[in-house]
Amino acid sequence: SFAALASAYAAETPRKYVGVWGAFGCAIDKLDGEFPFLVVSSKGTAGHESACDFKSATAGSGGADEIVLGCAGEGETWEARQTWKIVQKKTSVMGWNIVESQLKVTRDGEATIYRKCAFEAGRAR
Repeated sequence: SFAALASAYAAETPRKYVGVWGAFGCAIDKLDGEFPFLVVSSKGTAGHESACDFKSATAGSGGADEIVLGCAGEGETWEARQTWKIVQKKTSVMGWNIVESQLKVTRDGEATIYRKCAFEAGRAR
């Protein structure tokens, strides 16, 4: 229906997930040829050899969201259903309490933890 089509195009990634997330940390001076980051924008995601358009988010249990993405990469297209959740890693260092935001993405029962990076990313033109 037209209403369903319009709502699909109006969908945006929940703001709490927007940013650059590193699966192996956030060091940009030690890249080895593969792009190790998950870049999440209001419209979707981009990562190593794939890009996805955000389709929907449904609140799940325990603060998690059920995310649906329309993806393309390496000549293929697919729909990805994932569970995303912001988790806080708390550490005490020399009398300081440090809290680090992490993104837990679960795909097909396998979870990946991404660290929130303190920089922005955009495609080079």
